[in-house]
Amino acid sequence: MTSTIPSVAENRGSASFAMDAVKNLAPLTEPDLSSDSGEESAFENLVTSLSNAGGLGKQRIADEILHRLRSCEDVATRAAWVAYLILTSKRPGRVDDCVGLFSRLGPNIVEEMIMVAARAHPISRGSGSSWVDDYWFALVRSLGFLSRQNDRKDSSHYCSLAVCYSTHRIPALREAAVAVLADIGDEKAMARLKCMSQNDGSPLVRRLAQEMIEEAEESIPK
Repeated sequence: MTSTIPSVAENRGSASFAMDAVKNLAPLTEPDLSSDSGEESAFENLVTSLSNAGGLGKQRIADEILHRLRSCEDVATRAAWVAYLILTSKRPGRVDDCVGLFSRLGPNIVEEMIMVAARAHPISRGSGSSWVDDYWFALVRSLGFLSRQNDRKDSSHYCSLAVCYSTHRIPALREAAVAVLADIGDEKAMARLKCMSQNDGSPLVRRLAQEMIEEAEESIPK
């Protein structure tokens, strides 16, 4: 099954709010979907199967999760809940699975997830919960993949979002921003990476930014 990634240009109305929301990005609480009947069991079974699968089997399960999500009335809320199930499984590869899921859902859904969470929790401190940190890392990291899937004319939009994340007080989000900026790779993104490599408060973030800069320089034809 091949997913269709909508263009950011199709729904620019949410972009300015999403940008503001990034600045006050907050931790989530455990999603509460207790009023739903039946559907959650199917997702729980799929996530369990995803945890035990590999190769093509894993891809088929991911395709089925995506298909079911797209048929939900509130895709963003349900996707956040599925991400919670994946991330609390504590298995290797869970963050990559969420990044892949968010990337295939498309930019409009990802930005809606940012908006809803930030609006519901208007604070900007980490929660100390590993699944929450992983959740936000996956959301931010998916922006880099989305920037590759859409027209280059949209790169400035993704770059602006990544720049906002690059100054967030939670180090995990700045780490994700480094990867997104490297994915974009334009002049503005590389300038921000250089600044992070020199001035970020985290030694890890500084090192990651420097590594991304060096990789970019090495890829330039001699």
